[in-house]
Amino acid sequence: MKIPKEDIEILAFRLYKADEPYDNMIWRLAELCETLKKTFDAASCDVDPVQALEIANVVRDKLQDLKIIRPTEEEIRVSAEKIFAEHPEKSKLHWFIAEKTILLDKLIEIFGDGKEE
Repeated sequence: MKIPKEDIEILAFRLYKADEPYDNMIWRLAELCETLKKTFDAASCDVDPVQALEIANVVRDKLQDLKIIRPTEEEIRVSAEKIFAEHPEKSKLHWFIAEKTILLDKLIEIFGDGKEE
């Protein structure tokens, strides 16, 4: 099940229309990237979360269980500072946030959110 590019385009457009402040978008992207990175690292899954459209399928095929691991505020801050230093365009932030959001949602759909019930 590949994540359709159109889904990313639709979400990216919604993010554009929401006109979220630049700093908030940087923080959100950092949080998404750190969540994906920590989750994959904990599962010993050698996948770069910054590069992914079909990762959900790769992970599902390699792993039986995956637990979503949320980063600390400090980990997000460090990542956000790195992203901010690169001065990405707002349109790229919209795209990357959309891509990572859909990927994380897909992983949660497949494996659950890792929260105790």
